[in-house]
Amino acid sequence: VRGKEAADDHESSVIGAARSMLDKLSVWIADADPEDFDMDKETDFSNTETQHLSVARLLVGMHEVLFEHTMLNPQVKVGHEKRLFKGIRKMHAILDLVSTAKPASKSGSKGRGKGSSILDDRS
Repeated sequence: VRGKEAADDHESSVIGAARSMLDKLSVWIADADPEDFDMDKETDFSNTETQHLSVARLLVGMHEVLFEHTMLNPQVKVGHEKRLFKGIRKMHAILDLVSTAKPASKSGSKGRGKGSSILDDRS
C-alpha cells in the first residue's frame, strides 16, 4: 500500500511539474513575436527546406499545444484568457506571414491548391 501511495505521489509531482512548465512556456510564447525568430514580411518561406519554415511549423505547433493545455487546465485563472487570445493572435501572425510567401516557381510544378498551406508538409 505504501509503495502505491509513493508512486501516486511521485506521479502527481511529475504532472504538477509538467503543468508548471507548460504554464511558463505559455507566458513566454504569448510574449514572443515572429520578429524574435527573424520572421517578417521579407522572410523567404518559399523553400520547404528553410530554417524559417521549420521554426514557423514549430511555433504554430507550440501555440496549438499550449492553447489546448490552457483550455483543458482545470485551474484556469481569471485573466488567463487575455494571454490565451494574445497567443492566438501571435499564431495567426505567423500563419499570415507564411501564407503571403510566394512559393518558388519551378517549371512544370503545380501550385498549391486552394486551402493548402506552405506549412503543410504532406505535399
